[in-house]
Amino acid sequence: MAGRVEEGIDEAWLDRLYAADPAAHALSVWDRIAWPQLVEFRTLLEGGAPSAYLLIWKGLPECPVIHWAGEARDPEPLLATFPPRPFLAIVPPELAPSVAGRHPPTETYSLRLRRLTGIMPLPVAGRPTRRLGRADLPALRALAAEDGSTVTDTYLAIDLDYDWVVGGFDGSRLVAVARAEVRLPQVWHISGVCTLRSFRGRGWGRAVVGHLMRDASERKASVGLYVRDDNVPARRMYDRLGFEPGTPRAWVDAGAHRSP
Repeated sequence: MAGRVEEGIDEAWLDRLYAADPAAHALSVWDRIAWPQLVEFRTLLEGGAPSAYLLIWKGLPECPVIHWAGEARDPEPLLATFPPRPFLAIVPPELAPSVAGRHPPTETYSLRLRRLTGIMPLPVAGRPTRRLGRADLPALRALAAEDGSTVTDTYLAIDLDYDWVVGGFDGSRLVAVARAEVRLPQVWHISGVCTLRSFRGRGWGRAVVGHLMRDASERKASVGLYVRDDNVPARRMYDRLGFEPGTPRAWVDAGAHRSP
């Protein structure tokens, strides 16, 4: 019997998935709580029970971002519900060819969810860092404009009274940033890590990520983040910070022109 797709998600089922693997489902739980007006769920039912779901994030004005979670015996019914181009999709690697085949042309990048495992010694601050506040918004926008990448363009419309962004300062100049995009009691997710090009290789990325690691540790939360497989400098930094490679994912860009 073919599976069927329903709008929404069984919250008790999602809570069970999150309890079993907080890092893998942290975005779904956080977005359901923090941004209910910007998210949509679609659930695949197979044999009368949920097996996989889509989290569709509508916070980017130019395109939705689709996260696939769960394991489907037959993924086709859920794949058929993807919105039209343009979109970004973060899916299991084995599903990337199906997404690309349905919505050409696409660009695909390999990612990996990395997590802290065990109790790791927290990095000592080697550069001046602090959480940014509203008064830092002009400096943050200047950094994003100078960097000019899709990693930092989300900082252009951020709310520093709510979002948890850490900056690294060379004198009065903001030269590095990182953000805790998810802040749940069990796990934080780090994203938006950027150091201005002329300051790279000097420990600024390690400093801002380490600051967030300490913030999460003070709240007894673990930490996860996604890293491109081909970003060797970032992988080395996260290796040194104690992050271990975990679940592989594929980032499929279907006309959005945004790389991870």
